[in-house]
Amino acid sequence: MENFPAFDTTHFEQLAAARNLTLGRSVVYYSTIPSTNDVAMRLCAEGAPHGQLVIADHQTRGRGRHGNVWLSPGPCENLLFSLILRLEHVQEAPSNFTLALGLAMRDALQPWLDDDVCIKWVNDILVQDKKLAGILVECQTSSNHHSALVAGIGLNVNMVHLPLPIHSMATSLALLDCPVLDRELILADILKSIENRMAVWQAQGLEAMVNELSRCDALYGRQVTIEGVKGQAMGIDATGALLLKTPDQIAPLRILSGMVELV
Repeated sequence: MENFPAFDTTHFEQLAAARNLTLGRSVVYYSTIPSTNDVAMRLCAEGAPHGQLVIADHQTRGRGRHGNVWLSPGPCENLLFSLILRLEHVQEAPSNFTLALGLAMRDALQPWLDDDVCIKWVNDILVQDKKLAGILVECQTSSNHHSALVAGIGLNVNMVHLPLPIHSMATSLALLDCPVLDRELILADILKSIENRMAVWQAQGLEAMVNELSRCDALYGRQVTIEGVKGQAMGIDATGALLLKTPDQIAPLRILSGMVELV
């Protein structure tokens, strides 16, 4: 297994300053940690500021939605980070903010890739129908501080030897022949894209992005099952719900949460 350099916080801070980033001004770095989201949730409860970044070169208990495990076995191979976001109206729609983050990831990554970057509702970034990145958004509420979102993102960057559980269903920037594999540069560009999408989401909501979501919807028109319900995915509405056309229903069902599997 190839040895990759540790995340260089000084290099990242220089890139962040050049982009005039507001996110990531405060960075907590770990070489190894169970979960960046767990640390970010604790820091959030303690009053950490908007934009606080927690990043690790390796996670021992990385996690996704519904208790799924996020596998990134090689130290320093991939980009693993969490952000504390103190936004207005966070109680309303952490799930549809996940879709806004998905578009931000697409904004940052698409210019470097020949193949289309797509979003699989609600939190997966796919290229060639394989998972490139995942997003986990959790809501933090305390009596002493305003509600906030903690957004955890895992992006496969340098990983080329995929572990057995995901070898047929995942990919990485390296496997996609991406010309940019500098994790610090990639993170700076992702955070800039998140800032841009976050501003639109706060001002206009997800409704302003629905047309873009429809153009990169990895599920549209495909047969899927969600928690045992089978049907045809018919897009995403302005609230972030997945529309599912089932054989016994005239109007599509609005699915607000659940695990999606392609039939």
